[in-house]
Amino acid sequence: MEQHSALGRGMDVLTAVGELAPTTVEALAAKVGLPTSTTYRYVRMLRELGFIEQYEGYYDVGVRMLGLVWDIRAQDALARLASRLLFELVGRTSETASLVVREGHFARTAISVEPHRPVRLSFRTGTTLPLHSGAPAKMLLACMPDAFRLDYLAKTAIETLGEQLIAIREAGVCITQGEVDANAVGVAAPVFRHEELVAAISVAGPADRLRGKRLLETEQLVRTAARQVEGLLDGTIDTHEASLGA
Repeated sequence: MEQHSALGRGMDVLTAVGELAPTTVEALAAKVGLPTSTTYRYVRMLRELGFIEQYEGYYDVGVRMLGLVWDIRAQDALARLASRLLFELVGRTSETASLVVREGHFARTAISVEPHRPVRLSFRTGTTLPLHSGAPAKMLLACMPDAFRLDYLAKTAIETLGEQLIAIREAGVCITQGEVDANAVGVAAPVFRHEELVAAISVAGPADRLRGKRLLETEQLVRTAARQVEGLLDGTIDTHEASLGA
């Protein structure tokens, strides 16, 4: 009975992390009605098992837990997993960073992080665009299986789109200008999980800022962010280790 009770308390703590994250041990203790010292023991155990991750004193759902819920809430899990890297992208580029997923013949913004500057691009979470519009959408389309891509092309009256998609797929990155917002540049790279396309990570900003050396640096950062998310998904990188580097 005591073992069952302990298991129940552990599940209560894990559930509270999912509801409150990012959160502290004190907040978790208040949520589940346990002493802070007792809550900490459960948090430590769950962290050792990979169900919880710690970052600068805050706790969030870990990679192992996200893996368990992947098929149920795949996009929510992916957005949470990628959010820290998106914030880092914004910090490094001072431009808007987004995670975009495919839904049928459309691309949907799963999560978007904006910089604190007066002139910036804004993509609200949930925004949808056709798969041939903008860097992340085109990146997703370019990486889709041949049958899907050819079917899409047959329904789209854009003569050069097929050639564009081949070039994008070979390059492993998509850079567009003026496709969604006039005078805006977008840079996107694909994210795969077990060789299956799951999303695209992108950075977008005004063309007068994203050009030349800065555009090349942004492209490299976006590529790195995508590879880091892939590492998080397959478990080769821990959440607290994910970074865009120096």
